[in-house]
Amino acid sequence: MDRRLLPRLTLLVILLAAGCDPHSLAPPAPTPTPTPTPTPTLTPTPTPTPTPTATAAPAQVLGATAADTTSDAATFVTVNLPSKVSSVAIFGGPPSTSGGFLLAEVAIETADINSCTMPDAPFACCNGVMAGTCQPASAATISTPGGWTLEDNQTCGTDLQESIYYRYVQPGDTAATEFTWNFSNATDSNFLGVARITLFSGVGEVPIESELAQCTTPASIDLTAPSISIPKANSVNVVLYGITGSNSISLPPGGYNLIDQHNVAGTGPDVANYERLFSGVTDPVTSTAGTAGDNLGFSVGLSPLP
Repeated sequence: MDRRLLPRLTLLVILLAAGCDPHSLAPPAPTPTPTPTPTPTLTPTPTPTPTPTATAAPAQVLGATAADTTSDAATFVTVNLPSKVSSVAIFGGPPSTSGGFLLAEVAIETADINSCTMPDAPFACCNGVMAGTCQPASAATISTPGGWTLEDNQTCGTDLQESIYYRYVQPGDTAATEFTWNFSNATDSNFLGVARITLFSGVGEVPIESELAQCTTPASIDLTAPSISIPKANSVNVVLYGITGSNSISLPPGGYNLIDQHNVAGTGPDVANYERLFSGVTDPVTSTAGTAGDNLGFSVGLSPLP
């Protein structure tokens, strides 16, 4: 017998005598590696749908009225509101922004010196009114009626002065509502004057985004409203011109629409207003008059709703 087997046989005999199963000494079966639990797939958070930006509604012209001092110089001018003022939604102005909006332009010009026939001798008159001299329009004061806000006042030379005002339509306003602008200076001289009011709908709570004016003197047939920045989309650029004398003013280029033109019959001053939708920086807006005169050009940016 191979002596190397003797220890193994001896161990086998001992195990059998002890009642042990020699096969139980086999190494245990390996524990299976557990199957890993799969990582759950995360459900992506949906991207929220952006709220659409409201499109601003542009202002619209509903009508205009004008009045003048006729051919006689006067110390005031009175003008009614446009007829459609009764049909617009009226909330009395800010913070509401859906009511009517009024933009007014008032221009005065130095009256002409002429002669009055007196019993003894001619006497110097200012447009038919006895006076030693006709006071220059640049020296006058144009009043601001109650409820209106003065946006700008400019003089050009000594014979032209012009003011721009605005006001929201108020409860009780009708086409019969009148507003008077008085002209005065130290000597209470008389002036040639014209006033006009334009009614808009859809003007925002802060109505005027920007505004500038330009005087052209000495007398010229060229009128210019200066460049302005109008930041909001769907804004309206309103151009307002005023020039001395019985005159005419051409439609400026660039897609402008005539709102109204009016002058004091046979004398002056002449005023004309134009508008167009615009946002950005305007070019200077030019026009041409029929006769040379000192003149003013205003450029206004009207804010849209909301």
